[in-house]
Amino acid sequence: MNEQSRRERWRRKLSYLVNNHGGLAAIALAARLKPKSVDHILKANPDVGTAPPAQLEPVTARQIETALDLPDGWFDASAFLPSKL
Repeated sequence: MNEQSRRERWRRKLSYLVNNHGGLAAIALAARLKPKSVDHILKANPDVGTAPPAQLEPVTARQIETALDLPDGWFDASAFLPSKL
């Protein structure tokens, strides 16, 4: 899987968590992230001006997995992605 595909999968899975497990603020709080940062990742918008779009970084993905008691590698495993996404 190439980097772009992996990052898109991660973004979709983060979106799933936000939509099905308490909302953006709840996910951010649990993972000790800023809600604005999570929102930028979900929207794939740049932080400022000409900056590249915000991405879910590996360390942050693992942080979310740990905070939400998800299996290690949940963001990487396609089997855990609901079919409706």
